[in-house]
Amino acid sequence: MRNPPVLTGRLLRLEPLHPDHAAGLLAAAGERRPPFARVPRTLAEAGRHVRDARAACLADTGLTFAVLDRSTRRVLGSTGFTELSWWGREGRRPSGPDAAEIGTFWIGPPDGAPAHGAEAVTLMLRHAFDGWNACRVSFSVDSEDEPFAAAVEKAGARADGVRRAHCCGPDGTLRSRLLYSVLDTEWPAVARHAARRPVAPVARAV
Repeated sequence: MRNPPVLTGRLLRLEPLHPDHAAGLLAAAGERRPPFARVPRTLAEAGRHVRDARAACLADTGLTFAVLDRSTRRVLGSTGFTELSWWGREGRRPSGPDAAEIGTFWIGPPDGAPAHGAEAVTLMLRHAFDGWNACRVSFSVDSEDEPFAAAVEKAGARADGVRRAHCCGPDGTLRSRLLYSVLDTEWPAVARHAARRPVAPVARAV
């Protein structure tokens, strides 16, 4: 993916991950260490995360963004597309993958407001369906990540089930995942719902 996009909403700006974001990611993570969140603990870890993300982007296997406050350009966290699938459907405009998963979302406190999560999800759905012409976007959410699950449901995704003991978390515990998806046939209604959704006020640190 040679020219990854910048996605801009009312609250957020999603920029393809770059080495300049490493220090901001570390600052955004703070002391937040829930068992399901893979967030950097050191600047070296943040730098390695950026390098891995950029390599995945070049290999067309993933696209990771830094989540920035639109007005201040401060890094709040990260999100991204994984599990990019290229099916080569006949008659399809070849502008991106046929399917993708969103499952790497985190925003550090105190900025993890529901409005941020819902907007980040909607921005990525819009790019997948209107930009890539994808047929499906899925979500894999840790069963304890209630804020992200709420954002996915608020965005209009449909619940597909639970994958029990799906993976090992950063702390070594077995993690179960909540599965959701949006199909291209559902996207117009989801997009209309997002356009009508009011923007809740967000408290900002001073």
